[in-house]
Amino acid sequence: MINRTISSLFPYSNVSVVLRNRSADVEVNGLPQGSIPQNCEVLLSGSETHGRMLRQHFLVKVGDRVVYLTICTPEYGDSLFALIQGHAQIESEGGEEVRKRAISCISKVCDPVPQEMVA
Repeated sequence: MINRTISSLFPYSNVSVVLRNRSADVEVNGLPQGSIPQNCEVLLSGSETHGRMLRQHFLVKVGDRVVYLTICTPEYGDSLFALIQGHAQIESEGGEEVRKRAISCISKVCDPVPQEMVA
């Protein structure tokens, strides 16, 4: 299921998907400059600068799933990468957990989160 979601969010032919060993995160490598999630509804977003790296956070709705992801500029090299930090069915306990985690993380590093998202 996550591979179908990733191919919808990032419909580029040159991306690779890597499951990270130490977490449940999924890494999507080889994104072109300026990439943002495609074929989805952005529910919440924000960006931060971390050293020389820009991190763009997104909470998106893709079909009946909610996905929290961060697109990062690498310290070295040209291609961007994305970390899928949570994904689940929208109308599920897991979906609520993904939503809460995204709101918490984005609100810590970005402008205030709209109150309708917190409720």
